[in-house]
Amino acid sequence: MNCFNLLEKTRGSIIWLSGVKYEGLYLEWYYDGQLVEKSYWKNGKKHGERLLYYSNGQLMKKSYWNNDKKISEEEEEYEINK
Repeated sequence: MNCFNLLEKTRGSIIWLSGVKYEGLYLEWYYDGQLVEKSYWKNGKKHGERLLYYSNGQLMKKSYWNNDKKISEEEEEYEINK
C-alpha cells in the first residue's frame, strides 16, 4: 500500500500559523479532524522537522529538512492495536 496516495485522497483542512503560505508552522488535518502533517517552512522551503500521521493518530514518518533538502527520515512501525 502506498501511504502517500492514501494521504492525498483523505486530506482536509490546512493552516499556515504565520498567516503566510510556505512560511512557519504548517498543519494539515484529515477530513475527520485528525492531524495528518505538521511541518516547518522557511523562505518557501521545508526547513526543520516534518511529521506525517496515519488517520488513527499514530506517527507514520518523521523527517528533518534543511533548505528543502531532506537530511534524515525515520519510518515508524505501524501497530494496529495501539
